[in-house]
Amino acid sequence: MFTGACPKPTIRIIEKLNSGTLVECEARGAFPAPKMELQNRANITVPAGAPEPSPNGNHDYILHAVVTKEDYYHCVVTQDNICHKISSKGTLVLVSSGEFFSLVLFLR
Repeated sequence: MFTGACPKPTIRIIEKLNSGTLVECEARGAFPAPKMELQNRANITVPAGAPEPSPNGNHDYILHAVVTKEDYYHCVVTQDNICHKISSKGTLVLVSSGEFFSLVLFLR
């Protein structure tokens, strides 16, 4: 018998970049190794690298993606070997245009 585990993944904003916002999905204690995706509210997958195992050896996996459009995003973790799929809660990710505006008021 094959067993596995994967608690609900988490998503967090790492930093603002000129090209968008760096977002991290994390699946702690995932066994076997999961497929991970970052998706927007319409369930469209955002391009990202492959999930990387954490160096701690605890079956933690991390996925990084750069988001270029403001929307709600969620992390989807799939383990086909055990027919398991779970998603994080949606998180609003704001994207800066990289431009700053100032407003000057003149009072009489």
